[in-house]
Order: sequence, then C-alpha cells, then structure tokens
Amino acid sequence: MLFLVVRTFLGHIEIPWSLLDGADVKDSTLRQIKDDIVRILNSSFSTISGYYQSTVSSDSHISGNSLIIQNLFSLESNVTMYDLQRSLQSYARVCETSPDRPTSCALALHLQHRVQGNAT
Repeated sequence: MLFLVVRTFLGHIEIPWSLLDGADVKDSTLRQIKDDIVRILNSSFSTISGYYQSTVSSDSHISGNSLIIQNLFSLESNVTMYDLQRSLQSYARVCETSPDRPTSCALALHLQHRVQGNAT
C-alpha cells in the first residue's frame, strides 16, 4: 500500500437550489453536479505545480445541497488558498466570456465565491 503525504485544502459549499432541479434532488443530478465540480477544479488547478486531484462528496450529516471538497497537492508545493482562489477566478472569467457558455459556468461562478478552508 502506498501512502502519500499531501497538502490538503478542504472546502464546504452549498449548491444553490436553482442548480438542483428543485427540492427533490435526484441522485443522478447530484452526481452530475459533483462530476462538473471535479472537472472545473481539475481544469483550474492542473496548472498549479504539485496538484494531484480534487474530490467532491456529500455527507449524510449535512443537508442535501451541501458538498465537501478536498483538493490535494504535494507537500513540497508552495500553493496557498490565494493561489486556488486566483485560479478559480481565472477559470470563471474565461467561462463568462465563452460564446457557448456551458451550464457548468454557473457552478464555476458559485465555486469562485465559496472557496474557503485551510491547508492541513
């Protein structure tokens, strides 16, 4: 078994109900939103040195529209929360100006305002 020591940035976001097809959230809708968030984070952070991956999960102890985000970087990386925010802002700017603005842009704009957490 391989163990990696990593720099972890945790976040917690609430997805706006407007993105969730109403109060009756279907598993497929939530799964699609999680996949979109991971794609956004991978696209945003892949240019940051030492980036490994991001994961998104839901927690049964939290309301149905709340998600937990985990972003992993090598321990040797000098990445900061500011770097993550700046990277997401850049992604959101590109998304906003895209002529065929994908639906995931709404998530990117929401994530940009919600990135929070501490390195552990």
